[in-house]
Amino acid sequence: MVSLRSHFTKVVFLFIIIFYWPVMCLNAIDENAATMFGAAEKGDLAAVEALIRMTPNLVKARNGDQQTALHLAAGNGHLEVVKFLLKSNADPEAKDMINFTPLHYASGFGYVEVVAVLEAAMTDNGEAEKAKKHVKSMKNSIIAAGEIAQGDRQGALQRLKADQEVSSQATSETSLVAAIEGGKLEQVKKLLDSGVDVNQRFEYEFSWLMGSNKEVTPLELAAVYNNVQIVELLLKKGADVNASDGDGYTALIVAARQGNAENLQVLLKAGAKVDARAWAGGITALNQAAVANHPDCVKVLLAAGADKSIRDNMDSSPLDRAEFWGHKEVIRLLRN
Repeated sequence: MVSLRSHFTKVVFLFIIIFYWPVMCLNAIDENAATMFGAAEKGDLAAVEALIRMTPNLVKARNGDQQTALHLAAGNGHLEVVKFLLKSNADPEAKDMINFTPLHYASGFGYVEVVAVLEAAMTDNGEAEKAKKHVKSMKNSIIAAGEIAQGDRQGALQRLKADQEVSSQATSETSLVAAIEGGKLEQVKKLLDSGVDVNQRFEYEFSWLMGSNKEVTPLELAAVYNNVQIVELLLKKGADVNASDGDGYTALIVAARQGNAENLQVLLKAGAKVDARAWAGGITALNQAAVANHPDCVKVLLAAGADKSIRDNMDSSPLDRAEFWGHKEVIRLLRN
């Protein structure tokens, strides 16, 4: 004879299965997604493989910026993780909150092999031609920027060699851009001494920022390429340290994004406004240093009086951003 207690136990068990099990599963998926985003960003292939095999749908999961794991892996140049995610049915055409695909990030940061893999993954659909056109339109200098960031300066210079030979027919704008891209300090100096405008504006595509084809200044471009000597030279020649481009980015914001603490110090000493905000995204230098996980830059900016309470257009403070991405050292600095 089955006891009343036994019946009660079964009822409770069924109640848990029907009402709480789905919630428990969703919470587990959310936690696993956060873990996977971190693993994809760091290039931890083993962790990504384990998580996807355990929960295949995680390949479609989105973070707060509507990025997938493929966005994060592509933007950080993790080729093997990108390949695995694509084999696991990750969508190479997925767009984040600013309509960027993984290809935008890979090409913007100059990860050539990742770009090739993503292009190949898009050859069987209507986005293929658009993707190829986008990559072909990217200057060799954008690719070289990624190489420089990875320490392969020689490879970057070789890639740019053909573009950086300034002929007598070249315009002053093209000449100065090429010289800054190639880190040619003496050439930059000669051009400025010859009367080239140190505060000229030119079109330049930064797909890793919130916009593209922006009216960039030479000082901002030098900050992108992490060249402290050229930044110092441009400032000495009268560059406007607080000039902003078409999206409101200043050289200080870009230097923070690039993780160059020395450039930050040079720009701040020259009078850069520490809390200048870009209208695109409402971000500050401290916001970008926190997002990109650059503790040294966070220290420099806080020492200069950066306001930790300023929120971006998504109503997120620098601390909110650091906590979302799990940047422990940045979190510690911002909480102090």
